[in-house]
Amino acid sequence: MGVAFLVMWPMAYTDTNDVWTLADRGARLRVVAAGVVTELIIAVWATLLWALWPPGLLRDIAFLLSTTTWITTLFINASPFMRFDGYFFLSDWLDMPNLHQRASALARWRLRELLFGFRTDPPEFFSGKRTWGLILFAWLTWAYRLVVFFGIALLVYNFFFKTLGIVLFVFEIYLFILRPVSKELLEWYRLLPVIRQQRRSYWSALSALLLTLIFALPWPTGVSAPATLQSAQIFPIYAAANAQLTTIPWGEGDRVLEGQLLFGMVSPELELRARQSQALLRQRQWALEAVSLDTGQRDEYQILEQAVGLADSVAQDVAADIRRNNPRAAFTGRMRDLNPDLTSGSWVHSGEKLGSLIKDDSCEVQAYIDEADLERVHPGDTALFYTDGATGESLRLKVVQIDADATRALPQALLSSLAGGGIKAREANGVFVPESAVYRAQLSCEEFPKSLTDHLWRGRVVIHGEWQAPLKRYLESFYSLLIRESGIG
Repeated sequence: MGVAFLVMWPMAYTDTNDVWTLADRGARLRVVAAGVVTELIIAVWATLLWALWPPGLLRDIAFLLSTTTWITTLFINASPFMRFDGYFFLSDWLDMPNLHQRASALARWRLRELLFGFRTDPPEFFSGKRTWGLILFAWLTWAYRLVVFFGIALLVYNFFFKTLGIVLFVFEIYLFILRPVSKELLEWYRLLPVIRQQRRSYWSALSALLLTLIFALPWPTGVSAPATLQSAQIFPIYAAANAQLTTIPWGEGDRVLEGQLLFGMVSPELELRARQSQALLRQRQWALEAVSLDTGQRDEYQILEQAVGLADSVAQDVAADIRRNNPRAAFTGRMRDLNPDLTSGSWVHSGEKLGSLIKDDSCEVQAYIDEADLERVHPGDTALFYTDGATGESLRLKVVQIDADATRALPQALLSSLAGGGIKAREANGVFVPESAVYRAQLSCEEFPKSLTDHLWRGRVVIHGEWQAPLKRYLESFYSLLIRESGIG
């Protein structure tokens, strides 16, 4: 028993190499499983103590032992893919010493047979089920170790300062990943004269070439981006002042022609202000006319002339408020979002929304394109819009404009991930800020289905942009990672 260092981290260990001297296989299994069982028993007691102890350091330690520790034990110590307790348990249970080496030799033989068709005898003979079981076990071990060793390399890189971290990272990648692969490739090179004589080798080479072309050649993959759809012209209708409704000529969905009255309202407050402004204007006009008859009061004339202009401006403002209290349609459209509680004779307060006039023959789509896809999209590209919720509606679009700068804040919260949208964003003082660079693109509709004219819709657009090779994005990401981590630029 002692302490070992795993990636410079101290860990307790028990040397069980001499267990093979025990003749009883059951005894060997109990010895090998003792460590894992002990850790699980400790986790059970720690869970009980965590439930009984008061808050404090001891309770925090018990919580760690009752959760993280036993999970780590099962995923690492009990794993048969590394040379820990799980591996030795499986090896003894199968009664197969050197399980990893023997399974790997069998898997390498099967891989060469699949690729080149040597038709040679396996390194060892087993039953059919055990043979394929060992081969699958070896392949799983290779995949598991690839992930674990790459993770260890990243851990080593982040634990040390940058220069030493890069050196250790490269060393870990070479020692645990590249070296085993290179040894197998060297073996293939040694067998090259034999490989050339095998008919299956040419099929394997052709398959590898086709697979390379699939990833290296451009494909017509669309650029997907979250988007919103709404009418290009929306006229919200608000009450300009506290008023009483006298006329509600339209119902929900009714068609309104340009220039027609939308709502009729009477505001006693505005009427009083109108009478007062008109009275003040007439009073100052009379005073101005009276002063104009006396040539000795030119200074007072200029002051009264300015006062008349001010009173006339106030009267015009009040008249404009009265006109806003009787709004008319600025364009032909349909009445939407009417308040169902409004009736003729009911009172509304200043700023209360009464409804919206929506132009039903034009639409506007705003999409937010990821920076990595920006170079593939250009004005004039065609696209399709799909609403969220699988309504079955799709809309043909055309890209009109793309912003030159990244969007700093989302104009609509429903596109953010916090509201279930497709853009990862954080909230800062009521503003939704994208986590990564996205660029707004405006798209126009070729046709606007009536089923989509009622509301603001959230969905996705698929833009038919430039073709791209699947491998290109991975290479660009890898290059960006190298530049960022190396500190160049």
